[in-house]
Amino acid sequence: GQARGHAFGVMEKQREVKALKEAKALWFLTEGDQDLARRDLEIPAERTQVMPYGLSLDRFHAPRQTSEGPPRVLLFGSFAADFNQDALDFTLEEVWPRLKQLKPNVDLTIAGGGMTSAIEERIRKAGATVRGMVKDVPSLLGEATVVLIPLRYGGGLRIRLLEALACECAVVGTGVGVLGMGPEAERHVLVGETAQELAGQVARLLEDPELRRELGKQGRDWVLANRDLATVSEKQTEVVRKTLDHGRGSYK
Repeated sequence: GQARGHAFGVMEKQREVKALKEAKALWFLTEGDQDLARRDLEIPAERTQVMPYGLSLDRFHAPRQTSEGPPRVLLFGSFAADFNQDALDFTLEEVWPRLKQLKPNVDLTIAGGGMTSAIEERIRKAGATVRGMVKDVPSLLGEATVVLIPLRYGGGLRIRLLEALACECAVVGTGVGVLGMGPEAERHVLVGETAQELAGQVARLLEDPELRRELGKQGRDWVLANRDLATVSEKQTEVVRKTLDHGRGSYK
């Protein structure tokens, strides 16, 4: 799984580097991606801006739902994307077996579009639950005890992270999955890189309801302060205006 994830990551990076170097003006969805382009690719700062993204927070504010069943760890996304397929492979092959050793009664639920019948069969054989495409994402998040975002490569906006934080979910993920947009480790999210670390962080949250509540509250507060659609839309307009003011000819 690790080698396959690395190969996918190399191809993805090659495509992104080519596009970044050819573009005259660049809008990034996260500060982390912008910093990488400036530092590693030596792209001039004046060619780059961050295009902020916001959520309608009236919609993404699901009350936490109580359940008499086992605690639920949720992995969701579009599995037509190669980075999500790799995250699913990583979870089923490495993270999930370790988590079951730590917490035998936990449920792993996989939700999202792009699942083939083969993917669904693999999930079931691993002892996890298939939910497939879900229209009501806030309700899905409200059922989750912990949200898992175990991406090993990729860039861009992590919409699922914003949605989970807005719904006051306790989130565990890799640095690629949950950092780079502003949330901080141990304050808004928990971070692990290896399968053992991720499983351990999930188990930590399953054992500590107060920590889950605190992370959920802090995460929601961060989204309110930084990703409210009502205020972000003004920032988006300013980014577009600044780019147009520069004009094509001024980018070197």
